[in-house]
Amino acid sequence: MLTQKYYEGKVPVCVALTDADKNCIAEMQGYPAKISDLVERFRLREAQSELMNLARLGNKYLSDNEPWKLIKTDAERVKTIMNISLQITAYLAPLCEPFLPNTSAKIYSMLQLQKVSWSGIKDLLLKENHQTGDPSLLFEKLKMMSFKSK
Repeated sequence: MLTQKYYEGKVPVCVALTDADKNCIAEMQGYPAKISDLVERFRLREAQSELMNLARLGNKYLSDNEPWKLIKTDAERVKTIMNISLQITAYLAPLCEPFLPNTSAKIYSMLQLQKVSWSGIKDLLLKENHQTGDPSLLFEKLKMMSFKSK
């Protein structure tokens, strides 16, 4: 949603990388090999856990950097934050496909990204100024049921 709001749905240019940005990118780029190795060894629960760790990396990166606040004081920095956040999301698309194929398809669609094989996950998947699609919810909120005791 922030990409639509700030950049008309286009992947912004990475302006300057901080050490934290470089560490985040390096960590992100390690996940395909980790998850692939676990899947090949039939350690699917651990592979799913690593997939969730990648999603957590993205959530933490966004919440630590707070681009929705920073946009008022440092719009150039927000471009880099949003670019890296979108790259993490792009990594999730192929990596979650074996576990959550419908979610994977939604991410590919929202990012307007062509399918990528696991061996094709190298470097950054989204180019600067790539036009993304409209965002939507990946998951529906579950309604909690209450149970009454007799």
